[in-house]
Amino acid sequence: MRDLALFLVGFAATYAGFVLLALAMSRHWRGVLGREGAPATPRSGAALALRAMAVALLGGCLWLVVHADGPSFGATLWVVLLTLGALATVATLTWRPAWVRPLARMLHGARTDVPQARELDEHGA
Repeated sequence: MRDLALFLVGFAATYAGFVLLALAMSRHWRGVLGREGAPATPRSGAALALRAMAVALLGGCLWLVVHADGPSFGATLWVVLLTLGALATVATLTWRPAWVRPLARMLHGARTDVPQARELDEHGA
């Protein structure tokens, strides 16, 4: 049970880290927030903060697995978790970017009462 919990925490950390790295890029930022009235790109200070949080999460995951399983298996597990986290991030940003929208809003302080891009298109605005 401990191993499963360690794996799930490590996966969550790598997934969140890669999502934060993606949101620090203007292309993904626009893809997630669309035309919601949020800035087209994250502010340079915010992008730096997103990258710093991502590095902290990925580094924390490395520390966690190396501390729990030793350097040889921990490093291998970390690479596996990096791969799974990156694949999950790519899949989310490709097929379900709306799943990341609440995180982007929270991190950047965008308004939450603005209609989504699809609603704007459907109502002709």
